[in-house]
Amino acid sequence: MKNKTNLKNGDHVWEEWGRGYYFEDNIYPGISSILSKTMPESKKKALANWRARVGDAIAEEICNEARSTGGRWHNFLDSFAKKDYISAQRILFPDTDVQDYYAQAKDFLLKFASTTSDVLTELPIYSHKHGYAGTFDCMVTAGGKKVLLDWKTSMKIKKREWIDDYFLQIAAYAHALRETKGIAVDRASIVIFYSFQEPDIYKLSKDDLTEQFEIFKERLKLFYELFPLSNENKGY
Repeated sequence: MKNKTNLKNGDHVWEEWGRGYYFEDNIYPGISSILSKTMPESKKKALANWRARVGDAIAEEICNEARSTGGRWHNFLDSFAKKDYISAQRILFPDTDVQDYYAQAKDFLLKFASTTSDVLTELPIYSHKHGYAGTFDCMVTAGGKKVLLDWKTSMKIKKREWIDDYFLQIAAYAHALRETKGIAVDRASIVIFYSFQEPDIYKLSKDDLTEQFEIFKERLKLFYELFPLSNENKGY
């Protein structure tokens, strides 16, 4: 890891391998960058085939639109989770794309608002032991349990076999929370929002998170083999 000056803990930095985070005089690769750079060949091939089929220009347009709408929806969820409904309304009402997602997610969100407390959102965290960092979407207390949530959006149905990395990502968040904040997650959920149907929810137990983190460590090991940063722990 490289030392940096004039940065604050949690600041983003950009390296050859993608986005990293500054913490305590070190640069840690972000979870998303780690998973992107170690994507299995089968997924790389599927992505390349899709881009070839639709063309680079259209593919880029689709990706940009998805990122833009997803970002606005995340901003809405952040305000909603904090019960800052005035800010949430300011995002929702002028934005028809966000309104479409809300129409499908309304029942889920109303239940979420009525059954959760002690909300933390968009908190940058890191693992010095394993050499990575990231920003989780949301953590709440529900039924006396600490629940970690990861928000996703999609313009088409996501089959379970397509989203392995989502499980690795949330497991990495859970480990970093325990290591650097002393917060032990009891369970987690990945919530995939759609503009055309109710959200899909994938739940993970504490054992599931432990199992997925072991798989994440293998990807992390591969990342450090591809990009040998000056990290004494080698990231695993």
